[in-house]
Amino acid sequence: MHTFFLILHSWMRWVVILLGLWVWISAFGPFIGHKPYLPVHRRSGLLFMISCDLQLLIGIILYVVGGWLAGWKDMSQAMAQPAVRFFTVEHETMMIIAWILVHVGWSRVKKTQSDRQKLSRSLVFFGIALLLILLATPWPFREVARPWFRT
Repeated sequence: MHTFFLILHSWMRWVVILLGLWVWISAFGPFIGHKPYLPVHRRSGLLFMISCDLQLLIGIILYVVGGWLAGWKDMSQAMAQPAVRFFTVEHETMMIIAWILVHVGWSRVKKTQSDRQKLSRSLVFFGIALLLILLATPWPFREVARPWFRT
């Protein structure tokens, strides 16, 4: 079961990143060009939020099933080991903050009347969330490396 969710979480990251790029890029052009907020912008934001929700759910399952909760029992020991610290504290904290930003951004965009403000809020909230997601991902070139595609 752990392996299944690990593979799913690994592949789902690409869905989240691609949708995050789509929502940000689709808002950038119209924002610069003073064009209207269109249904495609709403759809891209919604899909990004849903993908983040699914990824968080899979991540929570992995956190519990994968034994990372044990790191909280001896926090000084967990903080002394970079890999344990990353997966016990850093990864989860940054991803949850990103998830919150996506939800707050989605809510703010929905409630805003002005097309320009909708686009600007999409750029800010979804852009910061995407940046946090990219920073918190254990890329193959990092100390806490994980493969590009887990199989």
